[in-house]
Amino acid sequence: MSTAPVLTGQLIDAPIAGLTYRTPTVEGETDHEGQFTYRDGEEIEFSIGALPLGSVRGAAEVTSRDFARAAAGLADPELTDPDLTNRARFMQSLAAATGTGQVGIARLRDSAPAAVDFGKPEADFGVDDAVADFLGGANTALVSPAEARNELRRAIAGIVKLTDVRIPTRDGSYLLADVFTPRQPGRYPVLLRLSVYGRAFGMGSIVTEDDRMASETREDQWFEQPRDALPGLVRYAENAVSANTSDWVPRGYVCVRVDSRGVGRTPGTLAPFSPQEAQDYYDAIEWAAQQDWSDGNVGLYGSSYTGTTQWNVAILQPPSLKAMMPWAADGDAYRELAYPGGILAEGYRRNWWTMVTTASPSSTHSGFYDFLEQHPFDDPAAYGPAGQIGGSDYPRVTVPALVAVSQGLYLHARGGFEAFEGLPSPDKRLVVSAADYFPFMYSECLAQEFAFFDRHLKGRPADSGPPVRIAVRTGGNGFTWRDSDTWPPATVTSRTYYLDAATGSLEDAAPLTGSAAEYSADPAQTGGREFAGVSFLTEPADADLDVIGHPRATLWVSSSSPDMDVFVALRVIGPDGTEHMYAADPREPMTNGALKVSHRVTDPERSNARRPWHTHRAEDLQLLSPGQVVEVEVEIMGVAARIPAGGRLRLDIHPIERNGDPLGGRDEGFQRAYDHSYHDGALNQVHTGPDFPSHLVIPVLPVIG
Repeated sequence: MSTAPVLTGQLIDAPIAGLTYRTPTVEGETDHEGQFTYRDGEEIEFSIGALPLGSVRGAAEVTSRDFARAAAGLADPELTDPDLTNRARFMQSLAAATGTGQVGIARLRDSAPAAVDFGKPEADFGVDDAVADFLGGANTALVSPAEARNELRRAIAGIVKLTDVRIPTRDGSYLLADVFTPRQPGRYPVLLRLSVYGRAFGMGSIVTEDDRMASETREDQWFEQPRDALPGLVRYAENAVSANTSDWVPRGYVCVRVDSRGVGRTPGTLAPFSPQEAQDYYDAIEWAAQQDWSDGNVGLYGSSYTGTTQWNVAILQPPSLKAMMPWAADGDAYRELAYPGGILAEGYRRNWWTMVTTASPSSTHSGFYDFLEQHPFDDPAAYGPAGQIGGSDYPRVTVPALVAVSQGLYLHARGGFEAFEGLPSPDKRLVVSAADYFPFMYSECLAQEFAFFDRHLKGRPADSGPPVRIAVRTGGNGFTWRDSDTWPPATVTSRTYYLDAATGSLEDAAPLTGSAAEYSADPAQTGGREFAGVSFLTEPADADLDVIGHPRATLWVSSSSPDMDVFVALRVIGPDGTEHMYAADPREPMTNGALKVSHRVTDPERSNARRPWHTHRAEDLQLLSPGQVVEVEVEIMGVAARIPAGGRLRLDIHPIERNGDPLGGRDEGFQRAYDHSYHDGALNQVHTGPDFPSHLVIPVLPVIG
């Protein structure tokens, strides 16, 4: 008789109750959690009735992969191997049957087949065979291949998924969440996000059985097939702009994905960025801190929408919030989320709202987009911490924050800079990424994120790196990192170029003679040109030059109409005369900015060397008289890009966004609002010369190395 201690193991992806097991020294039946006993080094034989399931080496955790490994004699069979997939499906189906308590284990033993062919193609397994008869008699559905692999994959990674967990809110309602915990018992820090994007894999809500199966299929494909063809929003993320459980849970974090009100089966009105949403977020944070699997430390993780909403809850200062990562997010509800430059982000916001509401068609929806259209000015009752569309008040956010911006498009290109400057937190960090920020968030900067949250949620002396990391774009999708203690780097110097309308050039000194460049404000009248507007070019650069910081354009303009939209873009023309692209997307210039001229009034106290601060208030509206020449300061998004030797900087000024034709042309998903009342048939002018010294200021650094 062996005197070695008896150990306890568990079937973890398929915790079947009532299996018969036998070792050379121990025998019994698995309990309701799929637990069994054994001694170290023993082989364990499992069976149900007349059906042997196989033998495995005793261990604290056993999966259906261990059964397939033993049967096939393979070290690590692929999850898509039919024998493994079919074993997992069969065993997980048995676990479901015995776990409900509705099917007696004695009945299952009596009806079990003597043999099962697990090597069948997965499409044929369980179809008109012994498995179908067996499970059909037990009134149990066979788990799909995708479901089986997903559960097995989580089991191997040590991840437990809890679905549709209720989170109570202060008004007596509730939110629904999925919770992903480490399998090992304990208390762990929490990464939480609240979102309108749903909890289905990739994006969307699970309301029907078809929804659930589609989500399982997407999850399985995401792990098992190439992701290159997927859109960026879900190519890198298990769930849109949420923390990947496969990255974080094995590292000792709990990931919580919470549905906002009105999303999927969560009751209430869908109202993104609202005060109600911020209060719910607060309640979810404090709920998570009190759960048995939580150590009380909660961090927020997300980008874009799920980054923006972090600011809205952070200003409420929930006690359990210890760190946050609003990556490529908007903090100013008016200037960034709704009306950049005073011009409604119509195409983007309308399409975004349609996408969100389509994902939850049975819910009651707020009039989010209609509200934006109805509030064209920066009214505190409409936008910001006290408004119906929330925003940040950075001095009230004292927790450590890792923030990021995206270069190129106007989306998410401003908030991180404002946050880094305005946060009083003792640990604030900034990443300046490319416009396609997803690979930075989920891959390139993942080690920095690990260190940041390990430090502030686990108390480890992890090194989060320099305060500022700058991806200097070099062309195409290429970039090189520059580290700094400040933004912009302290060694940046300013270079001023004056516009000359007579020559279309950018010069070191203002032209001695005044002139004006005229262009149509009406894209229908451009004679088929790619875009209306005027351009100004520098001389070729003598050497590689990095532009790092915030350019500014001061322009003297006039129009035949009572208003005008001024869009500026900085582009680089290479030595060969073609545009030096910084990404594959032709919409993406080196950087850009925009201003509705009637919104030109600035606040001198809030303006600084980095950017002008336009008030955008109704009482400050200043329409134009025909031919009236006015000075405008255009805020240009921060940039980090390299002009190659021989390259020439080009300043484009035009009445609409390039490639964003408001009359039904391309890229309708991003175009800003087009007001026919001051575009149709109008002519705009840019004035230059000693009386109207229109100029561009760019921040430059010599190239290192």
